[in-house]
Amino acid sequence: MGKYFKIILSMFIFVSFLYPLKGAQFNISLPELDISAYEDMTQETYENTISDYVKSTLDKGGYNSSSVNVSLSYKENEIYINSLNIGIQNEFNADDVKDYVFENTGFNAQVYYIGE
Repeated sequence: MGKYFKIILSMFIFVSFLYPLKGAQFNISLPELDISAYEDMTQETYENTISDYVKSTLDKGGYNSSSVNVSLSYKENEIYINSLNIGIQNEFNADDVKDYVFENTGFNAQVYYIGE
């Protein structure tokens, strides 16, 4: 008999906690997600990542003081590289740098001399 009394008492306490919430209306509004700002941020992040990767590859190859500029578009979870431009010093051969970047990264870059 004691078990049933404990169960009934527990249910009564549980219902008494829920009863005040019966008439309550919860109005939860979440902020709207701006997808275009997220895509712009993602595109910029990918551009910086690719630029840093190519620049570190150039530094490993001894092509120091090079500038890298990446332009890409990000649509439907796919990345399209529009252009990859590498500026190098006059002491380096542009064709050698282009071949080195393609062999080590797989990117086909446009190489120009800084100051052109």
